[in-house]
Amino acid sequence: MAAETSPDQGLLTHEDILDFLVRSPSFRHLPSELLIRLIVPILGISHYEPGQLITYEGGRQTNIHLVYRGRVHGIRSTEGGREFHFFIQEGEMFGELALHSNRTNTSTIRAVAPTICLTLELETLKEAMASEWRLARAIFMVIGQRLAERLAPMEITPFPWSESLKVGSSRIDAQHERLFDLINQLGNLLRHTVTDATIPQGIHGILRDLLLYVDTHFHDEEHMMEDLGLPWLEAHKKIHRSLENDIISFNRKIQQATAPESQHFMLLQLHKFLGDLLVNHIMEEDMKVRSYRRPHHATVETGLKKEQAIPNQQSSFVNLP
Repeated sequence: MAAETSPDQGLLTHEDILDFLVRSPSFRHLPSELLIRLIVPILGISHYEPGQLITYEGGRQTNIHLVYRGRVHGIRSTEGGREFHFFIQEGEMFGELALHSNRTNTSTIRAVAPTICLTLELETLKEAMASEWRLARAIFMVIGQRLAERLAPMEITPFPWSESLKVGSSRIDAQHERLFDLINQLGNLLRHTVTDATIPQGIHGILRDLLLYVDTHFHDEEHMMEDLGLPWLEAHKKIHRSLENDIISFNRKIQQATAPESQHFMLLQLHKFLGDLLVNHIMEEDMKVRSYRRPHHATVETGLKKEQAIPNQQSSFVNLP
């Protein structure tokens, strides 16, 4: 269970929360006076560890959540019985669809990184919305946008590598760049694959290389952080183990899919998941390496052996044919 407190009991002040709200997409168009009067006093605070369950699909929804720090991964079932995966970033809201879905969770949500959520109890929020039309409009605009996103067709988005993503270790940066290349190769092949056709063997080869490389990279990155003596190493390992569990689940479902269109759909989901994951994981977690230096380390280069950058043929979490 998440540790829950009120704003007065937690480490966040009312000023911290107001500053967050005026910058969040959901509330930034509302005046500060309204937020201070109606929203700040009724917010709670919940803390979640990587991999920790926040809500489960079909369960009773009692709160709306705003991601104050961290990031969460969501899964919801489509009408065709498939799973749709998505990430919710800092400043974004989830759970608001319960306002029109009989207080039932429409998605299963887990924390990807150490996460702080601001929570709004549904009934209390409804009372606040009933008393202030501007607040009601802001919430229903979020609901409308979320419903529109569900109807939008799935697109295969490229994930370009850039110099701004470098963390300062040539070996880790090279691995990141290679991962971007493999993810984009998978996207390019999927883009030219007919949905109901048998998945080309080339995709299976790229998928194998990609998942094996992710496994190797996580371990190499942890070795680098251990060599640098980074104080958040154990927390970073928890993030990696949580992500590994997600990848295990993806890989199992891809192998279990019998119809070509189902396998194609899951591969599209995996492509988006890994692309979003890589970009956000680098920017939010790996970039911390840049700002950390031990007195006896002039750079973040480590003593990793050359062969450690080569994907393991026996992965610890990937079971591929």
